[in-house]
Amino acid sequence: MMIPARQLAIGDLLRVNDWHLHVIAVEREIGIAVLTAEFNFPLHFGGDDMVDIITSSGAPSAAA
Repeated sequence: MMIPARQLAIGDLLRVNDWHLHVIAVEREIGIAVLTAEFNFPLHFGGDDMVDIITSSGAPSAAA
């Protein structure tokens, strides 16, 4: 399911290429910085960038 990066939440399972990444922190200072359990550095997205999630922790859907 594609959602804007600004809707990412802790607990989401993010798909980047062939990787399935578990979101453990989201910072929304300048753009979106996402920390995952699999990497020890943040992934950066623009707030309007569309990202692919496999499961959601209950963040609002793109249709909301």
